[in-house]
Amino acid sequence: MWRATLRTAFAHKGRLLLSGVAIVLGVAFVTGSLILTNALDRTFTSIIEGAAQDIQIAPESAISASRRSPVNRLTLADDLVADVSEVPGVAEAGGSVNQNGAFLLDSKGDLIGAEGPPALAMNWQDNVLLNPAVLAQGRAPEEDGEVAVDELTFANLGIEIGAPLVVITPKGPLETTLVGTFSFGATGGLAGATLTAFTAKQAQEIYTEPGRWNTIDI
Repeated sequence: MWRATLRTAFAHKGRLLLSGVAIVLGVAFVTGSLILTNALDRTFTSIIEGAAQDIQIAPESAISASRRSPVNRLTLADDLVADVSEVPGVAEAGGSVNQNGAFLLDSKGDLIGAEGPPALAMNWQDNVLLNPAVLAQGRAPEEDGEVAVDELTFANLGIEIGAPLVVITPKGPLETTLVGTFSFGATGGLAGATLTAFTAKQAQEIYTEPGRWNTIDI
């Protein structure tokens, strides 16, 4: 039986070769799909775990607060952060701005990540217990007009730390200075999104209003 099998196989070498190639391609496709799925799962899990604090307070639904101003419906006031900080068992609490709408222009004036992934804005948290970002190069923004970006975005900008950087915000183009970069979460990846950190004061002026936050991290 073995002789007959080998004789048949060698008599049709082309068919044997093509069958082998088909098997290799099939295994490679399945393996690649599993690797990609696993990598995406790790990336998004890292983003969620890296950004989440022990507890997070968010404003009530706008639907149940129709008589309030649009900003007040969607944000939380500074005095609430102070109240939360005094609750027994709370070690640290801080206001946080997290909004989509901080599009970056690279050294050629082209938009980074123009389609698809969000362009996220945040305030830089000085308290390391509440900050999901870890400074990698340079320093954190300390004055209005200074920003830091995630490392993966920085690699695509084509500019150096200390150079001017244009950020397109809901209030129009903003001339800033890139003062640092940071990693985000366990892997530092954002699945294509860009992340820009402002001072707390400037983040509020652009994305909420002075003295108001999107969430409170605890």
